[in-house]
Amino acid sequence: MSLFTRTTELKRFKRGALPKIAIAVLLVIPLIYGALYLWAFWAPTDNMNKLPVAVVNLDQPTKAPGGKTLAAGSDVVDELLAGGDLDWKLLDAAEAERAVADGEVYFAVTIPRDFSSTLAGLQDDPKAGQIEVQYNDSNSFLASTLGKTAMVQLRDAVAETATETAAEQVLAGVEKLSDGTRQAADAATTLHGGTTTLAEASAQLGAGLTELSEGTSQLASKAPALAQGAGRLADGTSQLAAKAPELAAGTARVAAGASELASKLAPAAESAPELLSGFEKLNAGSAQLAAGTGAIAQIAAANPDMTLAQLDAALQSKGLSLQTVAAGATTMHDSVAASLPSVQALAAGLPLASQGANDLASGSALAASGAAQMNAAASQLAAGASQLNDGAGQLSTGAAQLNAGASKAAAGGTQLADGAKSLDEGASTFAKKLTDGAAEAPEFATGQGEKIASTIAAPVQLNEHTENAVQGFGEGFAPFFIALASFVGALITWLILRPLPRRPLASNVSGLRSVLAGFGPAALIGVGQVVIMMLVLVYAVGMQPVHWASMAGFMLLVTLAFLALQQMFIALLGTAAGRVVSLVLLMLQLSSSGGTYPVETTPGFFQALHPFMPASYVVTGLRQLIGGGVDARFWGSLIVMLGVLVGSLAISAVAARRQKVWTVARLHPSLAI
Repeated sequence: MSLFTRTTELKRFKRGALPKIAIAVLLVIPLIYGALYLWAFWAPTDNMNKLPVAVVNLDQPTKAPGGKTLAAGSDVVDELLAGGDLDWKLLDAAEAERAVADGEVYFAVTIPRDFSSTLAGLQDDPKAGQIEVQYNDSNSFLASTLGKTAMVQLRDAVAETATETAAEQVLAGVEKLSDGTRQAADAATTLHGGTTTLAEASAQLGAGLTELSEGTSQLASKAPALAQGAGRLADGTSQLAAKAPELAAGTARVAAGASELASKLAPAAESAPELLSGFEKLNAGSAQLAAGTGAIAQIAAANPDMTLAQLDAALQSKGLSLQTVAAGATTMHDSVAASLPSVQALAAGLPLASQGANDLASGSALAASGAAQMNAAASQLAAGASQLNDGAGQLSTGAAQLNAGASKAAAGGTQLADGAKSLDEGASTFAKKLTDGAAEAPEFATGQGEKIASTIAAPVQLNEHTENAVQGFGEGFAPFFIALASFVGALITWLILRPLPRRPLASNVSGLRSVLAGFGPAALIGVGQVVIMMLVLVYAVGMQPVHWASMAGFMLLVTLAFLALQQMFIALLGTAAGRVVSLVLLMLQLSSSGGTYPVETTPGFFQALHPFMPASYVVTGLRQLIGGGVDARFWGSLIVMLGVLVGSLAISAVAARRQKVWTVARLHPSLAI
């Protein structure tokens, strides 16, 4: 080994600790690059449970066929939270939209309001339930890609549950139909029993009706016995016939008397108006007489010397006086006036009495005629009654037998009624159960069965929307590779150019001017790198950034910042150590910037480094400039990169000022490239 070290380039690394450290670093550089990268991305998909994703449940539970409440949205959310495949954040719609836009979550899953009602209505309106997914490529293209894969798995898992729900609905109808069919079968058995009972009762009814027929035959054969009873009836009718002439004569006399009464009442009725008129005149005259005599009596009493006194004396000789006559006249008038209503009633009633007498005469004549006809028919009635009497006895005997047969027929009829009732109840139950089963059975329109089948096969669909979409993996990974290219470009630039030219360091210029003397040429090359890169990316590769001019400006800032950062490392640590640190930083940025897999899927070490890596902000800024949707994250990235540029130049200026003092270590560095 000593011979090897004396005769090779390695002999320069014998002196001091730093060269030996450099050798150690050279030995582990491949390991650092390989191991760190493999460690960072060893199994990112195994850490998807750390990927923050919003879930929004807007679903409204509904009644499924059969009365069961279906809350498919809540079931899906419960499964997601319990499964833990992703870091689900249960948010409302507004919070989820803001979180996706701000990058707090990578994407959002929304279960719409009609999710349960859609799944519950597969029989009536077969259509797939929709799960809405909103991505944002500005957050991470690969996160969106991984999310789409996860959403397919979610869709299949939810579809399995939805298919089970749909199958339950269809099978519920089939089960109810089966229940109805079984109940209908039971009803049919009952119906069969009723028909058997009905058949037996019908047989008994037939026997009873046969006996009834025999009884009616006996009744017909004994009909002559009815004549005996009719004979007795004939005797009575003969007596009626004997008395009929007397009845006819009596009614004739009544008719004659009624005619005579009518003839007498007719003149009286005609004189009734005259009678009423005379009586009314009498009433008026008596009133005048009473008034006159009363007046004479008053005059006579007042003038006893008048000639009326003679008259009064004559009346007194007969036991009267003018006052007595006046009182009698008044009394007569009162009697006549009191009798006037009776006379008026008599005068009004005489015409009615005359009309009644005429009606009585007519009725009596009709009665006499009827009595004569009855007298003529009495003999015929007696003859018929004699014949009826002859068969009455036989009819009585036959009627008894008929009654016995009819009783048996009634008993059979009762049994028949019971059997018919059982038959009716069984038939009613049978019809009801069949109707219930038919109502529960699925009824599909033309083509609806195929729609239900296809919907059950895929009951859930993803309605995916991507905000700030990029063109596939090329634009999706462009921020990461542009950041890598800018850093490597700066690294190669400082391999060719001197970060700190010796002439300015040897002069009296400030440290900043010494730094800018080296930084200026590198910056010009950086401008060329950015121009060439943008032209090739846009016109050759086909990238279509939304904000291409801003992207070019931001890329120039990133290139300058990386140049200044690496210049700072060289100014502080020396050329060799500074470049080694730049290489290590490059590897750390590759594995912790989140440019490929989301940083949440990497080990905790890289998650801790992520906020301190400049490339993290380069990736974030370029994502928003390429895909669109510029927000506060871009402006934060812009400020960070400006800070890296200015801060690195400032630190390099301080380091350059210190290097104006030459030391033995600077003249003979232990490690130089």
